[in-house]
Amino acid sequence: MPTSKREKPSVSPSDLADRLEPLGELRAKALLRHTFGDLPDASDVLERLAQALRQLDDTRPEDVVDGPTPRPVGPTAKRVRKSAGAR
Repeated sequence: MPTSKREKPSVSPSDLADRLEPLGELRAKALLRHTFGDLPDASDVLERLAQALRQLDDTRPEDVVDGPTPRPVGPTAKRVRKSAGAR
């Protein structure tokens, strides 16, 4: 009988991947159902996403505003960076 783990390391069964595969599939299905709902709900989500992508593709370049990004207003905009010598 081995006296330590060094003499008998733990080994995984050779068929471990085959045994875990169905569990992985079930987990993936459960996660998808939890996120998107059942099939009718999921198809609705996908249709809305596809519509949003179509609208983005239909945006003409002249519809996009080019210019400077607005600066934030408020306490975060007034932060002044201290120089290393001011400490």
